[in-house]
Amino acid sequence: MKKTLLTLLVLGMTTLLFGQEVKISVSPTIIHANRNKSVFPFDYVPFGVNSGIEYLFALKTHWQLGFGIGYQYSKIQMAKVAELRADYSSRTDKVSLISFSLKSVYNFGKDFYLSLDPTFNFQVNYRSQQYLDNQTGLGLIVGVGKDIEIKKALFLNVEPRFWIEKSMTVAGLNLGLVFGHKHD
Repeated sequence: MKKTLLTLLVLGMTTLLFGQEVKISVSPTIIHANRNKSVFPFDYVPFGVNSGIEYLFALKTHWQLGFGIGYQYSKIQMAKVAELRADYSSRTDKVSLISFSLKSVYNFGKDFYLSLDPTFNFQVNYRSQQYLDNQTGLGLIVGVGKDIEIKKALFLNVEPRFWIEKSMTVAGLNLGLVFGHKHD
C-alpha cells in the first residue's frame, strides 16, 4: 500500500513539470458491428462505455507523445439467419476490451488538437459461441478535440472519437480531466 501511494505521489508531482499531462476520461459510445459469420445487426441501437487513463509529454514542436490504457464495454444484439429457413436466432454479445495505446497528438493551437493512436486490444470475455469475431488485435483511435481550461494545470477535455477494431467501429464523445501543464 505504501509503495502504491508513493508511486501515485511521484506520478502526480512529475505531471506538474512543464509539458506533462495525465488524462482520466470516460465516453458514452455507439457501436457498429461489421457483418461476418453470416450475421447481420438486428434492429437495435447498441450503446457502450469506454474509460481510460493517458500520459502525454510535449516535444519542442506542436507534437505530444505518450501512452494510455483503456477499458471498453459493449452490448451488441445480433441475429443469425438460419440457412434455407425463414427463422433466425438472436442473442446479445457482450464485448469487454482492454486497450493499450501509443498516443500521438498534434496541437493546432487555441487548445484544439488531432489524436491518432494505434492500439493493441485484448478481449477478455470472448467465447467461440459469440456471433461477433474475437476483437483481440490491432486497432486505431482517431479523435479531434479541445481542452477547456478550468484553472491552472486543470483542463476539461472534449473529444469526439472513433475506435476502429477488428470487426467493430465505435463512435463516442470522450470527456476527461487533464492534469498538468499544457504545451505552449
